[in-house]
Amino acid sequence: MLLCEPPQPEYPIEYLLSRLMGRKAAASSELAACLAGSLPLPWATASEIGKNEQAERLWLYRQLPARLRRDLAPVFIFHELPLLINLLRMRRAGASPFGPALPPGSLLCPEAEKTLNQAETADELAGKITALLAARLAPGFGELAGLYPARGLAAFEQSLYRLFFTLAGVGAKNAAVRLFFRELVDLRNLLALAKAHYWREEMAFIPGGLFAANWEKALAEPGRAEKILAVFGWPDGLPKEIATLSALEDFLLRRIGRTLRRRAAGEAPADRLIDYLWFKDILAKNQGLLYYRRLTGDDIKLAKVIQ
Repeated sequence: MLLCEPPQPEYPIEYLLSRLMGRKAAASSELAACLAGSLPLPWATASEIGKNEQAERLWLYRQLPARLRRDLAPVFIFHELPLLINLLRMRRAGASPFGPALPPGSLLCPEAEKTLNQAETADELAGKITALLAARLAPGFGELAGLYPARGLAAFEQSLYRLFFTLAGVGAKNAAVRLFFRELVDLRNLLALAKAHYWREEMAFIPGGLFAANWEKALAEPGRAEKILAVFGWPDGLPKEIATLSALEDFLLRRIGRTLRRRAAGEAPADRLIDYLWFKDILAKNQGLLYYRRLTGDDIKLAKVIQ
């Protein structure tokens, strides 16, 4: 197991789900009030926003019974991957290998942190991350071995996420988790397609999404790429400006959010918990946007948040 194993909670899952509904409603109301100008924007740096989101995930994980922890483990691990990449980035920049390897609030088990602490250089750390994932998550992560020294951080990160989606995400045991990751694969492939045409660069695509497409052909044919985007409801074709590319990403995030909310209207706890985790992730993005607008002196009321 890659995640920590805290004591079992004392309260039934129905009680937790009711609490989450209350938290979600309160956070939505606060965001709406900030946008309307009737409530001051809480002053929080990007770092503080990230720490709060991490603490929320740890709190939620601790409230779950063992079965749901196992079912939703791929979703929680997915949110730990940026911590591993950031740790590697810091080590590459010369950060000291001594002290805690992971920030407070990480869900990774103590044995994982101990393993990561044993690496003194970025090359060693990439090797430790590879060995850790291969031993505790899936042997296929061994494909990452030697990739960081040979091709650098960007290639290592891209391959890490591709392997995670194919080995742990779209093949998860829980149906709700599988569906969630297959939708994320579609989102990432659509963005990769749009970015490839915008930047005139080659992009890698991830197998296992819900949408069956010949991505390589769409990479070579702009008309085919625009038809694929239209299938998902995007009306403006391939982005020709960076602002439109950003708008496409927001559009796709909203699309997944609507889908998750519909599923969360049912009774399945996994669907409702995935929806809540997604809501908190998008809330953090919105808070970061408002924080940036406040720093730059822009009108917060005009912020185009993801809802």
